[in-house]
Amino acid sequence: STSVMYVSDGAFSNCSRLTAINKEEDESNLFSIDGVLFQKRYEDVTVGKRSTALRYYPGGRTGDYTVPYGVETIGTEAFCGVQQMGKLTLPEGVKIIDYYAFRDASLQALIIADSQIVIGDRALSLTDMLRDIYFIGTEDVWNKASVCAYNPSFARLHTQATGPDAEFGEPQKLDGGLWEINLTLRVPAEIFVARYDYTGRFISIDITHMDIGQPVLHISCEVNETVKVFAVKEDGFIPLCASVAFSE
Repeated sequence: STSVMYVSDGAFSNCSRLTAINKEEDESNLFSIDGVLFQKRYEDVTVGKRSTALRYYPGGRTGDYTVPYGVETIGTEAFCGVQQMGKLTLPEGVKIIDYYAFRDASLQALIIADSQIVIGDRALSLTDMLRDIYFIGTEDVWNKASVCAYNPSFARLHTQATGPDAEFGEPQKLDGGLWEINLTLRVPAEIFVARYDYTGRFISIDITHMDIGQPVLHISCEVNETVKVFAVKEDGFIPLCASVAFSE
C-alpha cells in the first residue's frame, strides 16, 4: 500500500506466517526491497541518530539473508519472532543494532562485518537458536560495543585473532575469470569469500569449509569485482581479510 506513512514498534513482531511486507516508495519514509520493510530517517533508541533502517523482516520467511548495502541500522524488533532463519549477514556500514532487534528470533548464525557496531539493550535476548556470532573486530572491541543484558551465553563468538594458523599466498589470475589463491592451513577453518563491486558496494558473502591438506582455493571473479578472502577457526578470524583479488 502507498497510503501507510508510519509503523509502530512491534507492528509485525511474531507474525510467523508473514512471508513478505510490500510497500511502494512514495513521499513517506517507508519502502520495501524484496518483501522486507525499510525506513528512511529512522531514529534509533540506542544512539538517537537518524538513518536508513531495516524496519521489519517478515517472520515467516526462511533461509539466509544479507542486509542490503546502505542500511545503517537494524530497527527495534526488526527480526522479533522470525522463525527458521539461517545465517544473517550485516555488511559494512551497519552501525547500530537497536534494542530488542532479534528478540525471540530463531537465528542460527550472525555475521557482523563492521567493527564500529553499537548493540542496544537486549538486542539478542531469547535467541536460543543462535550458535555462532562472527565479528570482524577484536574481542576487546566487541566487549565495548554496548552489548547489554540478556545476550546468549551459549553462542560462540568468533573475533579477529592473531597467530600463524593460516597463511595466504599472492592471488594469481587464471583463464575464464578465475583466481587461484594458495592457502596454507595449520588448523581446519571456515573460509569467508566476500564480494564487492567496483564502487566498493558489498554484494554477498559465501562460506566454505577447508581442511588441512586442501591448500589451494579457486574463486571466480566477475568484471570489476573485488573479492576479499579470510579464514575463520573455532576461536576467531585468522587473519582478517588475508587476501584480496581484483578483476580487470
